[in-house]
Amino acid sequence: MVAAEERPYNILVVDAETPIRMALEALLRKKRCRYASARDAAEALAWLQRERFDLVITDVQLGAGQDGLEVVRAAVAQASAPAVLVLAALGSVELALEAVKAGAWDFMEKPFASLEELEAAIDAALAHHRPEAAAGEEAGDAFAGIVGSDGAVRAIFEVIRRLADTDATVLLTGESGTGKELFARAIHEASQRRSRPFVPVNCGAIPEALLESELFGSRKGAYTGASSDRQGRFQAAEGGTIFLDEIGEMPVALQVKLLRVLQNREIQPVGAPTPVPVYVRVVAATHVKLEEAVAAGRFREDLYWRLNVIPIQVPALRERRGDILAIASHVLERVSARLGRRAEGFTEEAARRILAYSWPGNVRELENVIERVVILKGPGRIHAEDLPSHIQAPLHKAAPPSAAPQAPLSVEALLHAASQWRLPPGGVELPRLIAALEDALIDAALEQSGGNRAEAARLLGLNRTTLVERLKRRGRLSGDQRGEGGAR
Repeated sequence: MVAAEERPYNILVVDAETPIRMALEALLRKKRCRYASARDAAEALAWLQRERFDLVITDVQLGAGQDGLEVVRAAVAQASAPAVLVLAALGSVELALEAVKAGAWDFMEKPFASLEELEAAIDAALAHHRPEAAAGEEAGDAFAGIVGSDGAVRAIFEVIRRLADTDATVLLTGESGTGKELFARAIHEASQRRSRPFVPVNCGAIPEALLESELFGSRKGAYTGASSDRQGRFQAAEGGTIFLDEIGEMPVALQVKLLRVLQNREIQPVGAPTPVPVYVRVVAATHVKLEEAVAAGRFREDLYWRLNVIPIQVPALRERRGDILAIASHVLERVSARLGRRAEGFTEEAARRILAYSWPGNVRELENVIERVVILKGPGRIHAEDLPSHIQAPLHKAAPPSAAPQAPLSVEALLHAASQWRLPPGGVELPRLIAALEDALIDAALEQSGGNRAEAARLLGLNRTTLVERLKRRGRLSGDQRGEGGAR
């Protein structure tokens, strides 16, 4: 029997347009993949019944009143389901979103900007396809509740798979509202501890005077009102995982005691004469930059290194734009079911507005907005005018006639400004600063070129392929940056 990684990938191409099928077939031959082609849904369904595929590439509009949703649903319903990459012409984005909700891996707009981008999308979909998960491995369920196909999120999933069955302490960092608790739960569910408790504790929400007894428990008579022994959160999590959220808010005096727990695997309940052993996995999270807190004396350096065994940076929502619409659709479906409302998805214009917004409150803000819209709106699709005013604003506001045009960036002026800079006392992270500057310049070039990457590359003095590679490397070749112009 040939191992999955040794056999060539088998791919089904479904498109009513002969030139598109021929271009895809030529690309797959170059990649040494096996493939079959179908012109309509009937042919595609026949292929799916008689052969196993690793990937299905299908248009959502197959002509003669057909849509590709039937193909998507048939593919994802198979016992060994292939990944599905959907192709969407202008005007069929809404149908493509339905396909993603039905189980498709992702979608791309036609016409393609380049075969390079198409090949990158095919490679990403094939990397996502895991036959071992279909064969019954429980790890496939480890990320339930997390909607994400962006490169940065997939990288986190891979780290979780590798660390799940160890007892290594994990430190999740990232802005508020990014869903750090969801990733903590994913670590727990992927591990052998999944049958034991997952106990979350918000260290910033419990008064300092109560936090010690909340974490470690207390003995009868330890303080006024302690009329009986009280179990703490560590003991409640025995055999499972304790999630210490907002660890950066923990008082310094208590940090010493937490350090001892991590070192000795035992707790000291308030008022207890002897320590109590505990067997728990610790996952901590914070939106605070702990390195700065250590430098300021607000966080113990030795505890920082004990917690930072496996660091995971959870990206902000604006850094994973390829996931925004999928998350919005997922939240819409969930909220509609909970509230008993009949919301039916987003119009294309509403989707564009959602993609264009920066979401400073991250996933939490997105969930809040969707719930508000579902509550206030009647049944039917969500239109742009149903969104809050700060989100439904036009994508490109024309400057008033009296406004002076913005002066172009002068390289000499930028270098002169940089020569006047004074570094902060703690210094800077030069690689991070350079990466941020590169991102800002790429964003400016894409904005100035209206999303045309060839023109953006010219403005940056790069080859177009170099720009595409940099976007791929930073996990940004998705979402509204896929097309040569306009938002996805």
